[in-house]
Parts: sequence; C-alpha cells; structure tokens
Amino acid sequence: FKNIQTLGAQTGTNKPTKGIPDSYVLTDNGKYILINYGSVNSQPVHKIKEDIRDCFNDAKLLLKKDKIKKIICGHCSTNIHIEQYEDIKEVIEGVDIELIGVDTISHDLALIYPHIAKNQLGISIDTNQFFDIDDFVKVYDANGMNAPIDCDFFHRKDEIDRVDESIKNNVVTILTGASGIGKTRLALEACRHYSKGNSKLYCIRSNGNLMYEDIKYYIDEPGKYFIFFDDANMVASLDNVLNTILTMSKEYEIKILITVRDYAKDVVIETVTKYSKPEIIEIEELKDDEIKDILRTNLNILNSDYLDKIVEIANGNIRLAYLAGLRSIDRGYQAIRNAEDIFRNYYGRILNETKLNKEDIFILFFIAMAGPVKKSENPFYKKLKEQYGGKIPENEIISKLYSLELIDWFENKITNIADQSMGNYVLYYVLFEKKWINITELILIAFPYYRRKIIYVLTTLMEIFNSEELSHYVEESIIDAWDDAPEDQEILYLESFYQVDPDRALCIIKKHIDNDRSVDFNLCYEDIEKKKNYYHIEIKEIEILGGYGKTDRFEDAIDLLLLYFSKRPDLIMDFYFTITENMMFDKYSCNRKYKQESILINKLWIKSQNGRNYNNTILYLHIVNYALQTKITYTEENKNSKSINFVYMTIGFSEEIADLRRKMWETLGMLRANKKYYTIVNDILLKTHVNNI
Repeated sequence: FKNIQTLGAQTGTNKPTKGIPDSYVLTDNGKYILINYGSVNSQPVHKIKEDIRDCFNDAKLLLKKDKIKKIICGHCSTNIHIEQYEDIKEVIEGVDIELIGVDTISHDLALIYPHIAKNQLGISIDTNQFFDIDDFVKVYDANGMNAPIDCDFFHRKDEIDRVDESIKNNVVTILTGASGIGKTRLALEACRHYSKGNSKLYCIRSNGNLMYEDIKYYIDEPGKYFIFFDDANMVASLDNVLNTILTMSKEYEIKILITVRDYAKDVVIETVTKYSKPEIIEIEELKDDEIKDILRTNLNILNSDYLDKIVEIANGNIRLAYLAGLRSIDRGYQAIRNAEDIFRNYYGRILNETKLNKEDIFILFFIAMAGPVKKSENPFYKKLKEQYGGKIPENEIISKLYSLELIDWFENKITNIADQSMGNYVLYYVLFEKKWINITELILIAFPYYRRKIIYVLTTLMEIFNSEELSHYVEESIIDAWDDAPEDQEILYLESFYQVDPDRALCIIKKHIDNDRSVDFNLCYEDIEKKKNYYHIEIKEIEILGGYGKTDRFEDAIDLLLLYFSKRPDLIMDFYFTITENMMFDKYSCNRKYKQESILINKLWIKSQNGRNYNNTILYLHIVNYALQTKITYTEENKNSKSINFVYMTIGFSEEIADLRRKMWETLGMLRANKKYYTIVNDILLKTHVNNI
C-alpha cells in the first residue's frame, strides 16, 4: 500500500496504541482500508468479530460505511476453520473482510521476503543470493564500495534495445565490458523490461555460497523464468549452477542474462557454451558529456569545475564518476582533488581478485609508464625492465595479464593498459602506496630522453591522487633529482619542474636574463598585427614565466618579463602571446575581481613612462587592445575524448572591470595626443566594440 498510516506502538511495549483501527490506508478513490492487529490466541474469532464491529461503532470511530472499502484483520491464531472464516466475512454486509494470520506471514517471509527473515529474525531461509529487482538494488547499494544503481537510466538506448532483442532470441545473453562501465545498471533495465511479462524473475548476486538448494527452492515448478547473474565469474561453481538450470525439462522455459568483467569473460563464455550458445554484447564506455549529464540529473551536480574534475578521475568509468560525485556532495571539492580512497577501494579490489603478484604488477607498471610497448622496440620499457625487473618472466606474465583483460595485446606484439584508470592506479600503487620504485631514481633514469613520460606520470599522480602526503613526497623527490641532475639538463629540469621549486626556477630565469645580450631594436618597423595570426613562443624562459600567470608568483613573473623585454624587444611576439594567453582573462577573472589584470596593466603603463619609452608603450598599446575586448576565445582540452573545445566567454561586468577599462581609456587618450601613437590609438578605437559592457 501507499499512503499507509499507523497509530504506532505504546511507549515501551510491543502493543499498538489503543484505538480503532490500528492502521489505515487512504485509497485513490477516497475510500479507506482499515487494518486491525490482534495478538489474542484464545477465542480469536470472537476478538476478530469484535474488532470489525468496532469499526462501525460511532463511539470509537466516526466513519460512514460507504467510506470503508475493506477491513484487514491480522491475527496470531492457527485454528480458524473454514466455516469460522466465512462467518467472519459476513459480519458486516457489503464490506470486504481479509484475514492475515501467522501462516500467511511465514509463507511470505519464506518465498518473497527471505532477506527480512534473515535481517529481522535471524533466520536464513536461503543463502541470500536470490532477489527480486528492488531487493537486489537495495543489497547492491548497501555496499559502500559500489556506485548506487538506484538511479535514472540514460544514454544507453541502442544498447538496451539490443539487449532486449537478444533476450527475446537467445537462451543466454552475456554483457561484457570494462569494470565499472555500467553493465549491471544496463542489465537491471533489461530485467525491468522483461518483468512486465509473466515470467518469474530473480536477480542473483553471489556471496560465495553454493546455491544448489536455492535453485530447487526458487525454481520449484514448471513455468517461465528469467534469471540475471551479476558478475557471473564470482558465482561459486558456475558450471554446476548452469548445468542444473539449463538441463531442466522443456516445461521450464528459462532465459538467462549474465554480466561479466572483461578479464574473466573467456572462462564464463566457455562455461556457458557447454549448455547453450550465448550472444555476447560488448558494452562501451560513456562519453564525458554523457557522464556529466548523468551526474547533473542523478546527483544534481551543476558546478562545471566539479564535473570536469570528476570526468578526469573517471576516465569513462561511470562507477568511478558516481563514487567521486557522491564524495564531492558529502565533502566538497577537496574530496575529489584526492581520489586515493576511490581508486584503492575499486582497483585495489581488482588486484586482489585477479591474484596479481609483485612481478605481475611490475610488468603492468612498466607498460603504464612506457606504453604502448611494441615488443623489443620501446627503449624506455627495456630500460625499466633492465633496471627493476631483469629476472621477471616477461612473456608468461604478459600472457597472463592479457588473459585477464588487463592489457591489450595486438598480434602478440603491442601491449597497452586496457583501462587507463587502472594504469593510473598501478602507477600510484608502485610509486607511492608500496614505494617499490624510488621516484628520484626514476626521474634521473627518464631524463632527458623520456622526460615527457615521467612528467605525464608525475602530473597524473599529483592531479588525481592529490593528498598532502603524496604531493610532499613527489615534490621532494623532484627536488632531489634536480639537485643531482647534470648541468647540461638545467633548462629541461627548469621547463619540467618550475612549479615545484619556484624560487629556484625564478632565480635560474633571472640568471639567464642577466646573461643574455641586449638587442637594440626599434618596434616602429615591426608589423605586429600581422604576426598575431601566427602563435609561436620561441624562448622557453618567456613561456615558463607565463606558467606563473595564475599563481602567487604572478608579480615576480611579470617583473622578470618586463626586465627581459627591456633587453630583448625583438621578441615582442613572445611577450605578447605569453601575456595575453596566460596572464589575462580567464573564467575565474571576475571572481578574482580582475586583480591580476589590473596589476599587469598598471605595471605595463609604469614601464611605458607615459609614452616616453617607445618600445614599452607599443607593448602596452597591444596588450590594452586585447584587454578592451568584451569577449574572448580560448580552448579547453577534453582529456578522455582527446578533443578540444573552443570556448567563447563574455567578460563579466563588475565595478572592478569598469574601473580598469576607464583607466585604459584615459591612458589611450593621453597617448593619442602624442603623434607617435596617434594612428595606433585610432586603430584601437575603430576596432574595439563595447557590446555587453
């Protein structure tokens, strides 16, 4: 029933509060179902009749007879005979009477709600592996390590149509795909579709117990059955289970739906094929935009920063995305800056289930570090193996990892991690959780030839597993490696790790600036507008300084840029691109009240000396021309889909941007009075649009 109301129990007892009825239900047509509970064993028929008559006693209940649809009487007697039952039903003419006794309750507990018997009474009627759809969802969601499956279903229309068609045409359908990709949720949707028919439907979630007795109990008579095995590779003695079910007589019409993880599918398919030819359906990962849509709809996560971070963690894995989303709701953005617990609970379990040893994990690590690996043609892979795994039986382990679907192995030549998120966890597991390999040593081995590989690995660790302890460990390891690096690699370490040790990096850049030659160069002969169409930064030091654009070293970086420009005005395009791309407007500027933009414009204006320094003034004018835009365009990388988004952003209006623009217009007015800048300022006036300001 829906809308059921109860008077509750007397305080400190198991007795209901006195009153008529004990509970009631308001039906959709406005009539009531009245419910009485009786615990009297002696003369139960008399008590039941009395309770029914009390429902029409105005002194106890003021409710007209035509408002009563039905009366249900619960009782504890096991000795109500047929004639007594018929007598009770006739107590009030025209009102339906239903009796529910302890026999009915025990029957329902045994056949329909065995989990209630186990949880509330401590009685195990079965091994607690067979469920209806709703109870399966409750049991599944009770495990905090799983993403909830009690959620809306999106973006799988083609897949669900194919699964429905397969169930219709096959005895067994197998759904396979990477762990966490959404197989169980898809299978449940198919179960719901099929439950609309006249088949008995059971969802099976293995707990490691044998289920032969359960099968006899639930599949107890001829008829139509639909059985869903979730994670069939976990079912104890799967061969015997399928043998029992699929060799029953033709009076038993049985359909089976199976989900299985990639690394275990071959064994399951081979087992099923002994008894029936299955259709195998591969489930693909969801796209980033689809994952974001699911998070918005099911978890009401709307913040774009949260969504971007979650899909970065998930890497196409909807289960990881959901778990990360739940953590972000519970603990805020900080909870998803560090995804250690999410990955450890999820991928750590896979390492345990597949029984990988240290040598197996080392090979996975080498592939994650150096991959893809074309046999004998990846020098970094060979170097890692020589350094850390000289005696490891490589071919045997690669074959094992491939059989477990943990790596892709093309024509026995090329290997790559099948699940990128799994690869990220293996990097974390080896380098930080177990510390089997020293990061400082690994950096020195990787430089200079494989530095991009090690930078990717360390960046991945810092971005996904962003704990304070890990960050400190990685940063200390980088600094130690930098200390031991050869002098001829200084610029490579500077370019790679300038954010880790900014004091050292800025000092090195200052030294390079001081040592560089000064160039006498007059910008009046330079066609700057034409060169704006060809983005290129030649000098690494200038590009690195741009990397401090959104950090607390912003002002130091600007001062060094302007110092360098005073020596090398011939590199004006490097300075222009660095400043406009990395030190000006972004989507957070309005929240920061345009503080950095104001500091930058002010420093540039001071260096121009009110127009007396020609080269600095030219740089100022071109930066101001950019800063007076009301809309900007920038690109954002979609890491998982390997694509680029072009983002068009309107500069958010505020008092601060209005004040900044006013100051820029005032300086342009001053410079326009100088004939050296008159034409340039007029061009700015003609090209600048003030829409939306």
